[in-house]
Amino acid sequence: MTDIHEIKVGTLAPFIFPFEKSVQTAQRIEEIGYDSMWYPDHLMGFIPETIWTPDVTPLSFFQNSPHTFPDPFTLMAAHATVTSKILLGMSVTETIRRHPAVFAQTALTLDHISKGRVIFGLGAGEIENIEPYGLDFTNPVSRLEENLRIIRLLWSDQVEKKSFEGKYLSLRDAVLTLEPYQEGIYPPLWLGAMGPRMLRLTGEFADGWLPVGLNLPDSLERYKKGLNIIRESAKKAGRDPDSVTAGLYAMVCVAQTHEECHELFTKLLAKAWALATSEEPFNAAGVEHPFSTPERRFNALLHYVPTRYSREQTLEALDKVPEKVVEYCLFHGTKDEILGKVENLAKVGLQHIVFWNLTGMIEPTKNRESLEIIKGILNYIKDY
Repeated sequence: MTDIHEIKVGTLAPFIFPFEKSVQTAQRIEEIGYDSMWYPDHLMGFIPETIWTPDVTPLSFFQNSPHTFPDPFTLMAAHATVTSKILLGMSVTETIRRHPAVFAQTALTLDHISKGRVIFGLGAGEIENIEPYGLDFTNPVSRLEENLRIIRLLWSDQVEKKSFEGKYLSLRDAVLTLEPYQEGIYPPLWLGAMGPRMLRLTGEFADGWLPVGLNLPDSLERYKKGLNIIRESAKKAGRDPDSVTAGLYAMVCVAQTHEECHELFTKLLAKAWALATSEEPFNAAGVEHPFSTPERRFNALLHYVPTRYSREQTLEALDKVPEKVVEYCLFHGTKDEILGKVENLAKVGLQHIVFWNLTGMIEPTKNRESLEIIKGILNYIKDY
């Protein structure tokens, strides 16, 4: 059990260019008092470009594509040089696009640039960032497990040559002699784990857990069970189970009243976001994902490539997304309602929550108000 005032609070890092503005915003985020800011790692976004049009969202006037993402590692380095306290987190990358040895080297480099302030979220990956670019996305969890072993092996010391024979990769007389910024303290690895196998890998290999937070009726119990699996896995691996930080990556929609949030759920971009989530919110709402077929239950992580859907296909799918599904996808509500959810999660072990505020994406006129509401949530937790 964690006291709500002990929870660390993170937010989305400013990754939209112009670069100079992102630097100023990063400094402002630190000044406000956030504990961390987190960088998405995407080549492709979640929204089909076929609906990124003025009739769907005014954001299309300011950004010509929903797929515009800078390289997060480079941006983290730049922001690290203009901040001094805030943690910088990757949310999340994988080791298919980034060879584990290269990742291990890059992580250590950023560890030095930031003076020990980086956290690296890792996951099995999403098809949209891998398969369209000619990379193999078969058996992603097995690949991640093998690559975690390689990273930990390369980080085990700076002297011995390393050899490793795996199913997907091998090392032969490999070295990585770059030391961490603080002697013996390597950058924390957090896993974006949801399923049982990923949860067990978190306990065996990771320093933190960063699942995507859903708003299902049993989400609290799911979180508690997931954390228990991680703790038990850590024990079996001979690790301190309390050494794994319990985090949560929460997509939030906030407003002055609960009803205003539900009004936003009718917007097409809110429904488009739901298309990119797991099938669980659809199942909980008693409907199938619009892209499911009798032959294949749709899993966005494994199947969703937004650039492959026409405008007609996307709009037809959005018409089949009920409000209840969006409700189950997003943390939503007033300041007090969000605080209540955080407090309940703290009681079952939550230690670090990251807010990705989607309110302004869904309805740009609500952006400033939503930022102030979340700032109020931060101030309460921090007891300012």
